[in-house]
Amino acid sequence: MIKLIALDLDGTLINADQEVSIRNREAIKKCIDMGVMVSIHTGRCAASTMETIKDLKLKGYHASSSGALLIDEQLKPCYEKRMPERFVRELFLTCRELKIPFLGQTFDTLISYEKRPQIFNYMDSETFFNYIPDMTIDDVVQNTLQVTLILSDEDPKNEYLKNRFGQDLKFRRAGKMFINIIDNSAGKLTGLKKVMEISGLKKEEVMSMGDTEVDLGIINYSGTGVAMGNSPEVLKMAADFVSTHCEEDGVAHAIEKFIFK
Repeated sequence: MIKLIALDLDGTLINADQEVSIRNREAIKKCIDMGVMVSIHTGRCAASTMETIKDLKLKGYHASSSGALLIDEQLKPCYEKRMPERFVRELFLTCRELKIPFLGQTFDTLISYEKRPQIFNYMDSETFFNYIPDMTIDDVVQNTLQVTLILSDEDPKNEYLKNRFGQDLKFRRAGKMFINIIDNSAGKLTGLKKVMEISGLKKEEVMSMGDTEVDLGIINYSGTGVAMGNSPEVLKMAADFVSTHCEEDGVAHAIEKFIFK
């Protein structure tokens, strides 16, 4: 019996218009009424994640920053794994040198050295944006949970960055244009395991849904792993079930099949 649903946001629950569809909302509300926990597991910062938690009236624990931060029932951080300071500073300088657009992410802020970063063309992030020309200052590098790069999966700079930082930092592709970088010990699976431990759940009681390679860990680990129809082939191959496209209420479709059956 499924007792917890772990949901990615962008490309899974949230569509291209940055909205949760009516059908998805209704399915989630019905799950809550049935006593099934719904937990958010996203690469967004905590402040952005909490907006969705409050909008959908979710309870329990949730993970933001690709599992580097856990949010408790009072919407307070109860666990966080910051990136090592010296690697963050070096990564920022390297990306500037290679002209790779990027954002640093803390608990409640997305930080850029540009006033209008290119990354805004790809994600809805301006609400939590902070412009800091010198991102190597202590206040930034000491509190960074995740760094997101705009770098296509075909760009040769991928290999260079992984060779330079891959032993010390975890690289996870989040779609064709994004890479999320976190501490080696963090990750969506780490966040999910912590939520399960707190909730006293076994993996057989968990259904996870996602749409990019960053969701591979939670989909492989959960008793029921669901890939959206818009997922890459590697995720579809790992999933127990491939749902419909995010734009076609893929979350509700999977819930209806496995929870309301």
